Amino acid sequence: MKNGGILIAALLAVSCSAGKGESVYMGRLEAEKTVISARVAGEIRELTVREGDLIEEGQILGRIDTESLEIQKIQQDARIKELKKQQQTALYQLDQARVQQKLNRDTLAKTENLLASGGATEQKRDELDVQVKVGETNLQILQTQYELLLVQEQELRAGMDLLTLSLRKAALEAPAAGTVLNRYHQPGELVGQGAALLETADLSALDLYIYLPLVVLPRVTIGQKVTVDITGGSGSYEGTVAWIASEGEFTPKTILTDETKDTLVYEVKIRVANDRGELKIGMPADVRF
Repeated sequence: MKNGGILIAALLAVSCSAGKGESVYMGRLEAEKTVISARVAGEIRELTVREGDLIEEGQILGRIDTESLEIQKIQQDARIKELKKQQQTALYQLDQARVQQKLNRDTLAKTENLLASGGATEQKRDELDVQVKVGETNLQILQTQYELLLVQEQELRAGMDLLTLSLRKAALEAPAAGTVLNRYHQPGELVGQGAALLETADLSALDLYIYLPLVVLPRVTIGQKVTVDITGGSGSYEGTVAWIASEGEFTPKTILTDETKDTLVYEVKIRVANDRGELKIGMPADVRF
């Protein structure tokens, strides 16, 4: 908002009198602008609004082409289905290995009992003991493989969520109600992520910035009502002091003197309702206290 021209104009107007004991301060109307950017890269499929169009909060203003994202989502879904089949196979192998390992343990236990009575040989017991140990290793391998498949599924589903989010981000949604000020691109153009597509602002109320000298500041409070005159307007407007700067500007020295106090000014924001719809960004305006 702030620039040298406005500051100079404000300072030149600081001491003007309205002729009835009122002081007049000049500034320009401004609005808080919002730039709507592309959240995904791609070709602009459509932009449904133009400069001057009124928009509502949540309104879809355009879309980025999502054909490639939709294809990726189909591929991701196919990978997940294939992985689920691999998990089923791995789980079946794991269950089979557990059954076999239980049989090996039971056989080893019976053989050890028979060995004490001479009904089995130590060689047979040793062979079964090796089978049990190999079975334990095999179970651990199969369990690890199954858990890896579960992790892969989580990764694929996370990728699916990202694709879903990107598809949702391809729609240009209005963050707030307002008016379209600028349209920077046309349908069919390729844009990168973060490219500015539209600029909007809420023109139902505008902000008027003025600069008040230090001697006047104590008489101004937030919420105070003021009179605003617009050049060429149909009449006066009522404004409300919405903000007062906490620090002054244009102090030439760190130590104030009687002379330098007169050059110290504070920025003040006046909120002006645009009920008649005639207020425009950049219009000069006078504030009377």
